[in-house]
Amino acid sequence: MRRNSILLLPAGALTGLASAQSSGDINVLTMNVAGLPAILQGNDVPGDKTVNSRLIGAKLVQHGYDVVNVQEDFNYHAALYSTATLPFRTATSGGVPFGSGLNTLSQHEIIDTVRVKWDTCSNDSGSDCLTPKGFTLTRLAVSDDAAQGAAFVDVYNFHTDAGTAAGDLTARTATGHPTPPVTLADGTVLARGGTGGTASELVLAANERWTAATLCQGKRNDRTRIFSIEARTSAGRTLRAGTTTSECCQFTAPAGWAIVGFLGRGGDEIDRLGFLYARQ
Repeated sequence: MRRNSILLLPAGALTGLASAQSSGDINVLTMNVAGLPAILQGNDVPGDKTVNSRLIGAKLVQHGYDVVNVQEDFNYHAALYSTATLPFRTATSGGVPFGSGLNTLSQHEIIDTVRVKWDTCSNDSGSDCLTPKGFTLTRLAVSDDAAQGAAFVDVYNFHTDAGTAAGDLTARTATGHPTPPVTLADGTVLARGGTGGTASELVLAANERWTAATLCQGKRNDRTRIFSIEARTSAGRTLRAGTTTSECCQFTAPAGWAIVGFLGRGGDEIDRLGFLYARQ
């Protein structure tokens, strides 16, 4: 279940669930490695691009970075990775013009990576449409303690449209971002996922909080998906939706906290679901 149901907490709540990882440092770098073919862009930097890419990779290891996001990692990817020997690295999506040039290297295990292309691009200030610019979401397991609970970090890496011309500004603001599916006190519904199925609803009483949940997963169309959810409140009431399976996982908010929302991605099915906790 750990790979498909992600528990997400504000930093202050982590100590209640994973005391062994309650503090520490993480060394992070983001770097444009200028991996366009030399014939397209020389970058006005002396030396061969293949050699320079190997030098960059060696420096990433030398300086002990825990997580590195790189952009423009195109045609010299193999040279970079030959020396940037961090234990977990995303695979290339290809050179120019096929790949996005976005990769993540990490000392922590990479659980999942998603690549998303921007809906709009502009060549007003350069060849921004030459490659499929966009962003990646890479989920890292920074703690995997069976007794205390797992802790994950979502790392975003993106390459936006360059320039300040009108077309560039339009491209950078063209892609919207979905929000968690919750119903607010004023009746506003923020939805995620598809429109099928039968809705289940429970109106919370005054001072009643959603404090625990059970998620069950199963296979559908050769993919592991969330099949059901059961919510339990501080008043002992329950709400169920979906079909239970034999593979389920329990989630309980720490004392003084409550579940206040979900985190996931837009789509017509639910593959992964995260819970957001807040202090009450």
